[in-house]
Amino acid sequence: MYAVSVSLLTLHSITLTGVERIKLDVTNPADVAAAATSCADVTLLINNAGIARGSPFLAANSAEATRTGPMAFSANSSPRIRALSLAPDSLRYFPAVSCEVVVADIGAGSWPFPGRQFDAVVVTNYLWRPLMPTLLASLASGGVLIYETFSQGNEIVDKPSRSDLLLRPGELLALCRNLRVVAFEVGYQDAPARFVQQIAAVRETSSAVTLPRTTVTRA
Repeated sequence: MYAVSVSLLTLHSITLTGVERIKLDVTNPADVAAAATSCADVTLLINNAGIARGSPFLAANSAEATRTGPMAFSANSSPRIRALSLAPDSLRYFPAVSCEVVVADIGAGSWPFPGRQFDAVVVTNYLWRPLMPTLLASLASGGVLIYETFSQGNEIVDKPSRSDLLLRPGELLALCRNLRVVAFEVGYQDAPARFVQQIAAVRETSSAVTLPRTTVTRA
């Protein structure tokens, strides 16, 4: 496990056994490249700081992507990343040398990763209900599902507004009923105005340690 911060004071306050402390300025490309090399065994990255852009993460321009940090880290780290989108432009920050980049319309065609499983499956701003069983089947034992997209209520503030593109109340919880839900959040968010559901869930192994579940509802 690694603890990463630009602040030496923050790092010195971490005393947990087995944690390697690394100083990193995510706006510095050399720092990012060095961290990606020294932390090459990372399979799950949790970022609890950064820049709130208020727009889709993959829609960032090059300057915003550099300032945001985690995208640059991901693109320079694990070669096992698979980036999938219908829009080629949204994939330009995932270089083919370190990522498997796939352009596909999975709503109209077939799943491009048949029979393959992953340590983490991340879905943002996308809903195609016939694909949901395939997404769950693609999650390896011990793997993490992170899913965020628009929910009912969004039709009063912005697009998408069609019911088939909006999650029903509790739909992500129902989807993950056979996983261990670590966190779930639903409600209104601003900048930009939108209604979303967000979930983080784990396919447990037989030796998994039970962690508390957190549910947050935004008014």
